[in-house]
Amino acid sequence: MAAPPLPLPIAALVRRARNATDPTRKHLASYYAWEASIRLTVAAEPPADVSTLGMPSTGHWVKAMPARPGSLTDPALLALHALLAEVGTDSRQAPKSTNAQKLLALLPAYRNKVIGHGSTRNDAFNQEAARVFLEAIEPAWRAGMFFPPDAMLVFVEKVEIGADGDRKAQIVRLEGLASEREGAAQAGEDILPGRVYLRKDGHFASLHPWVLFEGGEERERALFFNGYRNAAEYLDYASGDVVKSKALAAAFSSLDADVAALVAGGDKRPSGPGSRKTAAPRPPEGAGEAEEKVAAAVSQEKTVAQQKTSRPGWLFPVIGAVSLSLGGVGVWLGTKGSSGPKPSADVAPSASAAPVEDEDIPTISQDPAVQAEFRRGIESLLKADVYGAETALLSVRDKAPRDPWPHVWLGMTAALQGHYEDSTREFDEAVTAVRGTTGRDAELVAILEMSDEDAAKGLAAWETFKAKHPKFFLAHLLVAYYFTYRGTVPECIARFEAARAIDGRHALTHVLESTFYMDSGKFPEALSEAEKALALQGASPWIIAQRGMVRMRMGDTAAARADLEQAIARRGPFSAHVTYALSLLTTGKPEDEALFARERQTLLDTKNVEDRLAFMCTHPLVLLREGRAREADALLEEAVAFAVEKGKQGTLLRCVLLPSYADVVLGRFDQAEAKFAKLSRIWEGFGLAKTDEERAKIMLKGLKGMLALEKGDTARAETELAELKRLASGGNEELGYAVAVARKEDVVIPDAPEARGNFPRFRRMHLQARAFELRGKLAEAEQAYEKILGEREKCAKHVFDMHLLCGPYVADGLVRLAALQQKRGANAEAVATLDALAAFWPRADADLPPVKRAAEARKKLPPAK
Repeated sequence: MAAPPLPLPIAALVRRARNATDPTRKHLASYYAWEASIRLTVAAEPPADVSTLGMPSTGHWVKAMPARPGSLTDPALLALHALLAEVGTDSRQAPKSTNAQKLLALLPAYRNKVIGHGSTRNDAFNQEAARVFLEAIEPAWRAGMFFPPDAMLVFVEKVEIGADGDRKAQIVRLEGLASEREGAAQAGEDILPGRVYLRKDGHFASLHPWVLFEGGEERERALFFNGYRNAAEYLDYASGDVVKSKALAAAFSSLDADVAALVAGGDKRPSGPGSRKTAAPRPPEGAGEAEEKVAAAVSQEKTVAQQKTSRPGWLFPVIGAVSLSLGGVGVWLGTKGSSGPKPSADVAPSASAAPVEDEDIPTISQDPAVQAEFRRGIESLLKADVYGAETALLSVRDKAPRDPWPHVWLGMTAALQGHYEDSTREFDEAVTAVRGTTGRDAELVAILEMSDEDAAKGLAAWETFKAKHPKFFLAHLLVAYYFTYRGTVPECIARFEAARAIDGRHALTHVLESTFYMDSGKFPEALSEAEKALALQGASPWIIAQRGMVRMRMGDTAAARADLEQAIARRGPFSAHVTYALSLLTTGKPEDEALFARERQTLLDTKNVEDRLAFMCTHPLVLLREGRAREADALLEEAVAFAVEKGKQGTLLRCVLLPSYADVVLGRFDQAEAKFAKLSRIWEGFGLAKTDEERAKIMLKGLKGMLALEKGDTARAETELAELKRLASGGNEELGYAVAVARKEDVVIPDAPEARGNFPRFRRMHLQARAFELRGKLAEAEQAYEKILGEREKCAKHVFDMHLLCGPYVADGLVRLAALQQKRGANAEAVATLDALAAFWPRADADLPPVKRAAEARKKLPPAK
């Protein structure tokens, strides 16, 4: 007797895996067939408590699986058990039998090791692992690990009600490689159209809203619930697409309400055989696995009425920036895991390193081993041993997943590494963990969470908390870091100093303060704090790297490179390696360019996807600064393609937004429009919090306004400015100045603070010069352009993101200066200015508008005598 066909979503993944020629894609599809099988089963038989499935990990789905008694002895299933155990738990096993619970319990650890942390495996591994997964999937379904025997996945296309009230459901069978209409069947009141059911013995168990199905002539797809924050999110395993509920509203009008009723504390739940009352007990310790998706963030109110996503203040001060500083300030952040090997174990800590006071370490477990491991993680972090801290805290989180503290500190370690999505996810998990609880920990996390909407309210609540817990050092340090850039520089520094006044023995406090000083343009103070940290923990590659970063910004390139080389040799932060590599491009020496080529390949070979993308998106900015736009465009396309392949669509923000500024000022309007189109398509897929999405859209609108001005469309720019004023109080300051300039108003544009970087400084200098020029104040315009000429070297020598895009403003300004000099007959000065441009942009593309204008200007100048 032939085995029954697999459910359609699983059969589609199995076919995709068997047909794939790329070993990585084959492995992923074969693995996802198992993950999707688990989600189907949980959807058909959900547990009594679905509270952990609001933003579920693979571990949550596995723990929600219904019990499947019985022993499994099929050789293919035993081979899979051995693979999962060896890879996921480093345990070699050759079981003679297993069972569903044991086998599936090994999946989360395998996912974390191989898929979830940006890891990559060679083709041989992927090919063999795919074979094992594929050979085991059909025996698993035949053995009843998932659906009960004789159960069938179906879709109710529509329900027809006769004149006598008789209900007939049009059934579509979801089996094999394509759906098949079965015909009409008697339907009870609880059978609704447009929903997926598991049918067995004439009974229908609803899978809504856990699983959705969309039919069509060209394409069918099953969508699996993937999480709920302020809206539901679904995953199409076959294509890899993540779909927001907004995009599904036409077919599933009540989707968000249905999901919220299940997982967000709603009072009502969808009716149907598969529905059960939801309790919300706190799971025991150890009842969770490492998370792979962003967790739900909830409001700080004791009664949860609405969910939202919080973004720690350190994560989003400048959207689109790819800052290479440490401390997580101004960074775009990404996927868990370091870029390479962890620091050597033989790096001994300084004798000055001090343990944290016992009363300051929150109790997260009654298990002494877990508590001791948590202490080790905190003490490693305070020594600025970020990788060591991460290793310990990941283990603790998996053993005590419902405690907020492992998530809070993992959020900081992720931010320190520049891993945005991980940091956000961990903080959101902390918020979820304290939902409905009271006490010190819940109060502190609520303070941080409320500040996302209202910083002043959060700071006021912190003052109240601080009065009750004046000596809670870890809280003071966390708040100082979290509230970076909330308030004036002295206020931010005062919060770090308050933490240090309680306990001044820890290097991390100095590192964080150094980072803040550096990003505020206070380089001597930043260097001093880095030196203090080194006095406490001199062997830390993270601190050495921080000193190198500061020295690089101070212009002490030789000392900075020495520090960065030392940090790299000790397996320091990935950002230090990127900064070192890009600094090689600023010297103009052939030997350094050759060294860069070697370093570039090392960076591109990193296993961490987010780290690799950080470099791939920053390298083009260096080239754009030098006028090498064609090379930059090619690298940007490569980075975007890689981001799409790896499911990192949000990377388009960092890869595309900043280069758009260069396109606008360089007159590359078609390229700018193409980038705008890419940006406009990604808001829904990126999963931004509402406030962050608005910030991103504000920046995009500002750019569109700038583009309209460059093309002479002042009316369009004014429209964009009016829309900006509606979206944000005050609108966009830069666009406001630009519109005033286009109107030929007499406007004085203040210099941008040096701490903001050379990009905004040169942009404002350029805009002020243009204002004078358009009003016919040619002498003042010439003086303003001469200021750009005099400061051009500041643009040429830095390798930080907010410095990189100053190059186009310098180039355009020098061409305009030469034209003004020529106009008043100062031909020698004009030649000197054009020579300065040629030296500034020796390898610029000849077809760039400023370069072409410079060439035309030279032709009009008399030959040198």
